[in-house]
Amino acid sequence: MRWIRSPAVSIALLLTIAALFHHAQLGLQVVIEDYVHGEGKKLIALIAVKLLAIALAATAAFSVFRIAFGG
Repeated sequence: MRWIRSPAVSIALLLTIAALFHHAQLGLQVVIEDYVHGEGKKLIALIAVKLLAIALAATAAFSVFRIAFGG
């Protein structure tokens, strides 16, 4: 875990986390738009996916910060 404390590695991990969850959210958005019928259900599903992606990305970023700063 010591290698995560390097600033370059921490930044790379944070950028990877951001890209990963953004890409996952976009992929799920396309699936929902294609296969969920009904505008209400579609809107709820899209909002839920976006909020979940944000929450998971924030949790992962918090973990990286905690390791990077010795917590």
